Amino acid sequence: MHEDLQIAPLTPPPEIDIGSAPYLGADILEALDRGQRNLVLDFADVRLIDSAGIGVLLSAERRVRAAGGDLVVANASDHVRHVFELTGVARSLNLA
Repeated sequence: MHEDLQIAPLTPPPEIDIGSAPYLGADILEALDRGQRNLVLDFADVRLIDSAGIGVLLSAERRVRAAGGDLVVANASDHVRHVFELTGVARSLNLA
């Protein structure tokens, strides 16, 4: 498989807040540094995301897109999807 076509799965913490969001951002940047361009964030266990987490996601999405890749948020709960919709983030993120 060509490296650019590989999908890099990442598992965020259950609570993406001001304390943990920078670590998620660092994980995404490390994946980009390794040449991975298509990233999937598995939100199956994410219960909470605050404004810091949303900011990191939007920043990461822009960086991944600028690198020619795609950032997908998969398995988000109805609650997290609702937060994304209320904040307008759902229009910017690739939700699966």
